[in-house]
Amino acid sequence: MPPRRSPRPPPSRTQRPLLGAACAAAAWCVVAFGRPVVGEATVSYLDRPTLPARRIDLPFLDTAEQDGVVFRIDAAVRRFPLSSSRLRVAPDECIESVAVNGVEVPHFGDLAAEKRCWPRTYTLDAGGDLRPGDNALRLVVTNKEGPHGIGVTPVLAPAHVLLAAALAWLSLRAALTPLLAAVPHAARLALPALGGLMIAGQLANARGAVSATDQPLVFLAAAAAAVWLLARALDRQRDRPLGRRPSRRWAAVSALLFAVASVKSLSTYEPVPRFLLTLLGTLAGGFAATPVFAALHRARRAPAAVAVAAVGAAAPLACDQFRLALWEWLVAPTTHAVAAVVSATGTAAATGFGTKTGDDGRVWDYHGYVTSPGFSVQIGSWCGGFEGMALFLFLLSAFVLYDWRLFSSRVRRLWVPFAAALPYMFAVNVLRISAIFLYALLVAGEVGHEAARNAAVESFHSNAGWVVYAVAFGPYLWAVYRWAGRSGGGRPGR
Repeated sequence: MPPRRSPRPPPSRTQRPLLGAACAAAAWCVVAFGRPVVGEATVSYLDRPTLPARRIDLPFLDTAEQDGVVFRIDAAVRRFPLSSSRLRVAPDECIESVAVNGVEVPHFGDLAAEKRCWPRTYTLDAGGDLRPGDNALRLVVTNKEGPHGIGVTPVLAPAHVLLAAALAWLSLRAALTPLLAAVPHAARLALPALGGLMIAGQLANARGAVSATDQPLVFLAAAAAAVWLLARALDRQRDRPLGRRPSRRWAAVSALLFAVASVKSLSTYEPVPRFLLTLLGTLAGGFAATPVFAALHRARRAPAAVAVAAVGAAAPLACDQFRLALWEWLVAPTTHAVAAVVSATGTAAATGFGTKTGDDGRVWDYHGYVTSPGFSVQIGSWCGGFEGMALFLFLLSAFVLYDWRLFSSRVRRLWVPFAAALPYMFAVNVLRISAIFLYALLVAGEVGHEAARNAAVESFHSNAGWVVYAVAFGPYLWAVYRWAGRSGGGRPGR
């Protein structure tokens, strides 16, 4: 039987900075040389053959107001041996054809207009057509009216982004090793930090090509915080903490799940699968630093803590997925309540309702209208305060888990503060909308209706939601602690 090999000793204090610097340099090389380079470019107008071609810088924009422009961009592209073959093209207005080294991209004209026309960007993956060395790129673009132009940006391949994120994470871990060892439970956040770097890298590499409503980093932050707080609560469940037992298998599973989640952030809008991937990756990252069976045993004995963590982790997803369904039920009471508050100030207010539908008959939103002699407001689902509600529920879950020894004494009635938060948040949102309406009504007589609307919506409404809910959370949290303290400091429950 061969002798068992002893484990490799960890890097010394002098070796860690060198390893960190080497990983940081390698990550920089991947980002710098993992993309092709777009060089000189010229523009020529196919519908105006008398105009000579001229050199331009990319991105190119001609602000002259012209109608029916057809122009061609010829650009030199240099690819390194290990770089990607991807270019992100932002046209104004539509790309009609793409050719690399004289070979046109097949079936490009069959693409739907929303995939190759403004405001969408088109990602060209030239593959083997973009050879290492110098290449020629040709784009034909049409513009019906207004200014015209185009932007061509080289981007990394998803595999390059994952490699750069992993190297950057190794560099940060080497630099922060003393801090991770000194701060309790910090190791449980190490792999979620890798997931954050992967997702942030993919989003930064694909900026302009991802929906603005897609927020995978929010899902990851909520899941990571909920899992970390749950592990802390389970640690404090007994006098003896869970301890630490590193596992390379769970670390590999966590990294793989985060890599898949980051790549899916580039696909169509799929928040539920992405949330599940990030949640499972976060759990696997926790298991990579904690004894698995001991953690599962304590979780089985504290189902209420697990439920609270699930509420905190899923709050942003629930806000995103059930917004329209909830607003269908809330639009009428919210509109009537706002009108009642406005009327209580001595201003006459009337209500009305409408539904916004698409060409296919699909309901996009439900609207409530509050009108007065001097001003009117439209209340849609984005005014429902669902983001603030998600933040409210997440913070409530976080504080309950953080002080689990206190709240576990009232574990059978732990649903009370969460249930009471719903009417409380509804009242806060009604007061928030009423305040915006009254503010606009106050300034409408001085600056006019349109300026008052801009002042209320753009300057005040955009920031009022988070601020109002954050301020309203303080007194509610105080009441929850008073409610939990009535148990007389009972024994820590399960």
